[in-house]
Amino acid sequence: MAKGKWLYSEGIMVQDAFAGPFMYYFRNGKVKQKGQMIPVNLPDGSTNYVADGVWIFYNRKGKEIRKITYSSGVLISETQ
Repeated sequence: MAKGKWLYSEGIMVQDAFAGPFMYYFRNGKVKQKGQMIPVNLPDGSTNYVADGVWIFYNRKGKEIRKITYSSGVLISETQ
């Protein structure tokens, strides 16, 4: 269990980074944010994992407060 702001995060680890569906949780067990991480190949041959698609953010009571849409790590839109 991680100390600090988050209770824990949930996702698949690949090369010390999260890939696929990903969720952060508050200490009270409620979801803080959820979204998708995808691999992006870098020019040096390494791989970086970035946000992709819609990420949803919640307050500590579980109410949705924001949506951010990414395309391969690039911010496309944000709503509150």
